[in-house]
Amino acid sequence: MAPQTLCDNQLFNFLLAEGLLTELEVSDLARKVGTDCVPLGQILVQHKIISVEDLMQALSFQDADPLAEVAELCVRHGFCDQSEIEAAVQLQGRSAPHGLLVLLNEFGTSNGDLLRGIATYVAGLERQEATSIVEIHDLKGQIANLQ
Repeated sequence: MAPQTLCDNQLFNFLLAEGLLTELEVSDLARKVGTDCVPLGQILVQHKIISVEDLMQALSFQDADPLAEVAELCVRHGFCDQSEIEAAVQLQGRSAPHGLLVLLNEFGTSNGDLLRGIATYVAGLERQEATSIVEIHDLKGQIANLQ
């Protein structure tokens, strides 16, 4: 399971702090974002960073060291380097659904308080310049299209 993006964590935590979501709802949303992404090993193989054999070997190493992540084992055993793992992780993050879309799919657009909370969060991002203006406008467009 891929980690949630910082943006998802901030959005969910903001809505939790505003009393618009419960801890259970935040946990459920985080799970849905994290489980819907492509496994890192699959990305590494699809992009020919490692071979299927390398992945199978890394998974067998993981049997002996269950706390080690596949990415760590691939680097440790020379199948790829850390920069290739970082690039694959970025691809993995893009393969996961955005937390905002998961949130809107789960709760719909009929909850005015929730939509205002999302709008407040997005406005805060604009003020902080935490994301590019293009990404913010894309998010606003997606919200507008769902209303």
